[in-house]
Amino acid sequence: MTINTYIPDFFKSSLDRFQALEDIQSSMFGQLITSVGPGETYISYTPIQIYDNSFIFHLAAGNPHCEFIAGHNISFVAMGTHGYISPSWYINNSVPTWDYTLCILNGVATEIHSTEKAIKSLVDITEFFERQHNASWKIDSLGEERVNNVLSRLRFFEVSIDSAEYKSKMSQNKSQEDIRSVIKNLEDIGRFSLAKCIKDENNE
Repeated sequence: MTINTYIPDFFKSSLDRFQALEDIQSSMFGQLITSVGPGETYISYTPIQIYDNSFIFHLAAGNPHCEFIAGHNISFVAMGTHGYISPSWYINNSVPTWDYTLCILNGVATEIHSTEKAIKSLVDITEFFERQHNASWKIDSLGEERVNNVLSRLRFFEVSIDSAEYKSKMSQNKSQEDIRSVIKNLEDIGRFSLAKCIKDENNE
C-alpha cells in the first residue's frame, strides 16, 4: 500500500525532498499505517527519527500492529504546522479555510534486532525533544537494568523511504495583499509559527 495525497500545483512546496524531511522532523509524530488485506488496516501513533533515507520508530511490544510491519509497505503521515484562517482576515471576499503542511513517507519496513541500534534510536529521539524543551534528561540516567526493562517492552523498526510527498498549503492561491493581511492577523493573535510558514512559502 502506498498513500498519496491531492496536491494542486500552487500547493506544491518549494522545499526539496531533504528540506521537507528536515522541516517535518520538527514534529516527528504522526500516523503509521499498514494495510494487511482487504478491508483491514492497522494505524498506530508514534514519533519517528529520520536518518537520511530512512526512519526508525518503536511501538509497544503488545501492539498487534507489530506483527504486520516487517516486510510490509508502510506509510507514515505527519502533520506539520497548521491552523484556521478566518475570512475576516482577507482584504478580498473569501471563505474560511485551513492552512497546513503535510508529509507522507512510504517504504518497506524491517525489524531492528540490534540492542545497540535500538538504544541509539531512543537516545537520539529523546535528546531531540529534550533540546526542544530546554531540558537535559538522558536515558542512561535510568541505569542498565531499567533500560533493558524498557527495551523488553518495545519493538523497533526501520523504514527505507521509497517515496515522500510534501504538501504546503500556505495561502499561495491568494493575492499578495490577502497573504500579508493573514500574516498580520496571525501574528496579532500569537500564531507566529504559522505566520512564519506563510511568510516563507510566499517569500514575504
